[in-house]
Parts: sequence; C-alpha cells; structure tokens
Amino acid sequence: MNVEQWVLQFILGLGFAVGLRAQGQTCGGFISHQGQRYATVQIGNQCWLAENIRATANRSGESIPLLTSTEAWSEQVLSPARCEIQIPGEAEPMVLYNRWAAQEVCPSGWHLPSLEEWNVLASKLGGWGVAGYTMKSTSSWPSKNNRTNASGFNAKPHGMRDAEGAFKFQGEGSYWWTSSDDNLLMDTWFVWIEDETMDLFRYSFFNTMGFSVRCIQSNP
Repeated sequence: MNVEQWVLQFILGLGFAVGLRAQGQTCGGFISHQGQRYATVQIGNQCWLAENIRATANRSGESIPLLTSTEAWSEQVLSPARCEIQIPGEAEPMVLYNRWAAQEVCPSGWHLPSLEEWNVLASKLGGWGVAGYTMKSTSSWPSKNNRTNASGFNAKPHGMRDAEGAFKFQGEGSYWWTSSDDNLLMDTWFVWIEDETMDLFRYSFFNTMGFSVRCIQSNP
C-alpha cells in the first residue's frame, strides 16, 4: 500500500466510530435481519451495509417468489421476484432482485438508496471515475490493480441477471439497484463497477433486470 492509499484508508476509517446507529449499534458493527447477520460501514455521513442483502422476504415478512427458470424470470414483469446464484468462495447463495422486490427488501430503518445517495458516496470516494477503486473487496476480483477496499464497502463481483433470465458477469462486476426512476425512459437507475476499471458507473434500464441490493440507513 502506497502513502496515498494509506491516507485515504485512514480518512475513510475515521467514519467507523461516528455516532450510534441502527439497533443500538455503532455504525461499523452488525445488524440482524431475517436470521442473517450483516456488517455495516460508515462512509462520510452515510451508514451502509457492508455486504449485499440476502433477504428472501420483504420487510413485511411476505416471501418474495424465487424464480429459477429463464422463462419464469422473463415473464415476471410487474411483480416482485428474486433469484439465487452460488458464487465460488461464498458460503451462502447470493440473491438478486428485480426492481419490484428491491424497493421493499431492506430492513426497517434502512432503505434502497437513491441515485443521489449513490452520488454522495461517489463524491466521498473521489468521484464516479475512481470510486470503484476503494469499493472493491481485496478478494474475488481477477485484477489486482484496481481494488483496495479502503472504504470498507467490500463489493464483490456477483454479476447480474438480464431481463431474459440469463446470468451474466459473475466474477466480473457488481450491480446494484437505486430507488430512482428515469422518467424519460420509464426505467430505473442502477449503478455498477467492473473488474478492469476504477469507475463507479450509472445507467437506467429495465425494471425486470436482476441486480443486488445494498441498503443504506435512513435518517433518524
């Protein structure tokens, strides 16, 4: 680690001890939801989960349909749906959601972040052009030159599922829903990072895509 990386990691690390957060915990500790334990991380003034949500039900406790076939996934265009994929090296299957499931899956006191909240994160990490560099975990990614996890965000390349039901980019990229609509195209914004770049990208696309969900804590 060079001096610049050490300084950035030190500055970002100061946020771990900021204030009492969810469920009586200091952000940087753990929360429990539906029998799962999740790490949290403070980045600037925001408290994020430090891992993707793996819930199988929405916050009201209603089960989210698990769709395994490509046909079932492609036909679920207006209702919540989830799918699971086992990533090598991960103890549990990772869960991807369509937009309808994503907007209701975060625990009480947390929510699906808006594009503006992702923009705040990107700005804290140096801008959209370099934020991915400090968001990626130090394992799981093929390239070794574009990742430090200095932010503690701990992003892993779980890939995505397209609108036709095909799984893509496992081991190559991380994709997350936002809560923000693209009113011009009637799509939803999402953000992603790739193995070979330092960027955090943003784009809008079909609500039937399968992306991960990374929750952010709601303001008290």
